[in-house]
Amino acid sequence: MKMVEGFARAAPWLAMVALILAASPGPGYKFGGFPLSLMVPFLMGGLLVAFVAGLASATGFGLRVFAGSGSMGASVIALLMAGAVIFYVGSFVKAAQGVPAIHDVTTDTENPPQFVAVLAMREGAANPAEYEGDDPEPGDTGRTVREAQLAHYTDLAPLFLDTEYSFAFTAAIAAVEELGWELVEANSDEGRIEAIESTFWYGFKDDVVIRIQAQSDNTTRVDVRSKSRVGISDVGANAARIQRFLDALAAQTGG
Repeated sequence: MKMVEGFARAAPWLAMVALILAASPGPGYKFGGFPLSLMVPFLMGGLLVAFVAGLASATGFGLRVFAGSGSMGASVIALLMAGAVIFYVGSFVKAAQGVPAIHDVTTDTENPPQFVAVLAMREGAANPAEYEGDDPEPGDTGRTVREAQLAHYTDLAPLFLDTEYSFAFTAAIAAVEELGWELVEANSDEGRIEAIESTFWYGFKDDVVIRIQAQSDNTTRVDVRSKSRVGISDVGANAARIQRFLDALAAQTGG
């Protein structure tokens, strides 16, 4: 009985360990050089300890109900913390499984916009700046990176604006600023805008290049490419980023 009671009393501490394991990779990488290779082991470790904490919490509930011992409050707090960890890690895993394992996404997979201004900033990055559309998708899926994107992100496409080039270019800069990205360069002669978005929790720096081209029918075509500097899978972040920009630009131009 004492062993069971001890297990139940350990629930809050187990839940705290799970919370630390699951939460520490983000700020650890962002501020302290936490090795990215340990992110998944820490998340999975947090998930495992959270399940144990949940079991200990359930044991505490049982002792309180049937034996009148233990703290109901401590069991509830532990269960809430364990549940938060399970939800957080589970959501991450589900998101990763639902998207292709790629980290370079563009509205033009045949002639993607090229990075220029951010190249020096990407020096030493794990992922090269070049577009690797013909490389195999990680995971032995039998698809290339390009094919993986086209198969999954079927709605991602260039934006055609019924407006002149100069207005579209200015609106694109405004959209970048509206989204809170770091504007690196806006070259109107080349129709190229480059920016960086830093993710909140991990501080990942992902690069964006926007290409704006005047069309013969007086419309303007906008293509966007977003690429992560590190990581194999972006968990859908780059495609979502491109879509946010396109939506913001469409709102800016009324298109």
